[in-house]
Amino acid sequence: MNTSDIPTYTKLELAEIQLNRAIKLLVHDGDVVSSITLSGAADDIIWKSLEETGVKSQLTEIEEQVAAWCKSNETPFNKTTFRNDMHVFRTELKHLRTEFSSEKIPIPIEAAIEIIDRCCENFRRLMGRYPEERPLFVSVYGK
Repeated sequence: MNTSDIPTYTKLELAEIQLNRAIKLLVHDGDVVSSITLSGAADDIIWKSLEETGVKSQLTEIEEQVAAWCKSNETPFNKTTFRNDMHVFRTELKHLRTEFSSEKIPIPIEAAIEIIDRCCENFRRLMGRYPEERPLFVSVYGK
């Protein structure tokens, strides 16, 4: 095969493809696992690209709000623990040794909905538009 025949993509194009597919898999197939895996991969690209531009990601804003609330209520806040907790399901699907010690891991649909919703918002902040399949996601999950 000639390498000129192989399609090429930017990282953001890849992220958009992954995010759109994650939405379709969740809505049409109820595939929570693949939806989290794909949207998690897209989220990593989009989040890092967004942070490089100096624009805060949705997760960073949430983190700052939680940290401020904790401070005002004299409650300890740990940024690393917070981020690990926010990414627990995404992490569980990518690594062999993780937080869950049982053979079976509960993966709630809400985990897929949350990461897709956050990823769509970060995509909008970065690209100035939502991904193509977001209306389908909103029509089913109301986000």
